[in-house]
Amino acid sequence: MLLSLFLLLLAQGVAPAINNIAPDLPAAIQLAQEGRNAEALAALQKITAANPNDHLARLWVANVHSRMGHPDLAAAVYHSIVLEDPRNVDAWIGLGNALLQQDEVIDGLDALKRAEQLAPQNLNVVAALASGSSRSRRRRPTCSRCRTRGASTALASKARPTMRISTAARRRRRARTSRSTTGSAIRCA
Repeated sequence: MLLSLFLLLLAQGVAPAINNIAPDLPAAIQLAQEGRNAEALAALQKITAANPNDHLARLWVANVHSRMGHPDLAAAVYHSIVLEDPRNVDAWIGLGNALLQQDEVIDGLDALKRAEQLAPQNLNVVAALASGSSRSRRRRPTCSRCRTRGASTALASKARPTMRISTAARRRRRARTSRSTTGSAIRCA
C-alpha cells in the first residue's frame, strides 16, 4: 500500500514538473534561429534529456554547439546520431563539417562523401563537399557533380601552360627581333 501511494505521489509530482521545465521543440528551435544560443542549448538539452531518441532535437543541440564554437561537442553529438541512424544525411553533413572545423580533413571528407552517397542531389551535401575540398587544398574535385565538370577543367588547365609557353616564346622572339634591328643581337630563325 505504501508503495502504491509513493508511486502515485511520485507520478503526480513529476509529470507537471517535466511539462513546466521542458519547452517544446519549435520554441527551442526559434531561440536558436534568433541567435540566442545559450538559451536554445539549455532548452534543447532538456528536451533531449526527456526524450533521448529525438534525433531532430539532438541535431539542433549539435548545431548550436557548432554555432557556439564547440565543434568537438558537436561532432560527438552528430556521431551518436549517425551510430543510431546511419541514413541520416543531416547528421553526416554536420559530422563532416564539425570534423573539418577541427582540421580532421580526411575524416570530415569521408563523412561528407557518405552523405553524398545517401543523397547525391542534396545541395547542402554538394556545398559542404565543395567547402571541405577547398579546405583540404586538393585539386581534384570530391563530389560527383564536380568530377563530371572536372574533366573539362582538367583539359583547360592543360591547355593553359601551352598558351603561356607560346606567349613567352613570342615575347622572346619579339625581344630578339627588336635587338636585331638595333644591331646589338643576331636574329635567330
